Amino acid sequence: MKQVLVMGGTEFVGKAFLQQLINLGYSVDFLTTGRRRSTISGYTTHIKCNRKKRSDLTAALKHKQYHYIVDISAYDKEDVETLFLSMNHTKLERYLFLSSGSVYCPSDTIFLEDSPRGENSHWGKYGLNKKEAEDFLISKANEIPFVIFRPPYIYGEGNNLYREAYFFYNMALGNPILIPESNTKVQFIHIADVLRTILATFENRHAVCQSYNLAHRETITWKSLMSTFKKITNSPSKIIEVEQKFLTENEIGSKQFFPFRDVSYLMDTTKLTNDGLPTPAINLEKGLERSYKWFKQQRDFVPPRHSMNKVDFILNAYTQ
Repeated sequence: MKQVLVMGGTEFVGKAFLQQLINLGYSVDFLTTGRRRSTISGYTTHIKCNRKKRSDLTAALKHKQYHYIVDISAYDKEDVETLFLSMNHTKLERYLFLSSGSVYCPSDTIFLEDSPRGENSHWGKYGLNKKEAEDFLISKANEIPFVIFRPPYIYGEGNNLYREAYFFYNMALGNPILIPESNTKVQFIHIADVLRTILATFENRHAVCQSYNLAHRETITWKSLMSTFKKITNSPSKIIEVEQKFLTENEIGSKQFFPFRDVSYLMDTTKLTNDGLPTPAINLEKGLERSYKWFKQQRDFVPPRHSMNKVDFILNAYTQ
């Protein structure tokens, strides 16, 4: 039986991978800080330690060897480097690293896997740190059989980020929804497609030491996104477009009233097809239908604290 280590496993993407791998019959360990309790059964070991402390990680993995590692919780070079200095990876066949489309330099064009990567003011340190983690892996291509994945916005059942939940919650109440007035175009990917495509690289020989964009090909505008939400929820919520002039005059960024950055985010996924990997197949409407069904089952849902601190200010200005 193949042994798998999931780095992460108690929230959204990591949790989904953990459950899927168990369902597929793998022997699965997962490693977290232990601050959150797992609600999943069937795994082999829940390893609890701080991955940033090499001594703790070395002790935790001392007698472990894995065929596959799915790393959801690495955010910078230190996270990746510390892991590989702390373990025996003799048997390792694949190291799957969930990076991000935020590693690309700012551009209004569609990103290819070889598009320039670097600092991007829209994403700040998050994107740059992911890029540096990628660079470490690429520099170790002779030692680490890595596969890098760069998704845009991941959504779906279990999402603990206040993104689609923000719209579901407020549309259920009929609250007005603010969106930026712009021509921004973005892509999304449903969690089931993330799992399906990444797991397909376990046995795909073309994928070793390669990077892949991971997005559904559907191009979404904020208007089309709202239309889909309204259709699914059957909500009477009014959609208010906030002018850029108003935002500039009041020094307001999109994340202060909207759960996404108002920046184009499009990626080409031809390379997946060329290398014999499945391309994301769940379109936004179908994916959000699944997500909404899950959301309605969360009867104890309470909106989390977030950075959208200008919603009331903008609403007052636009509804006077």
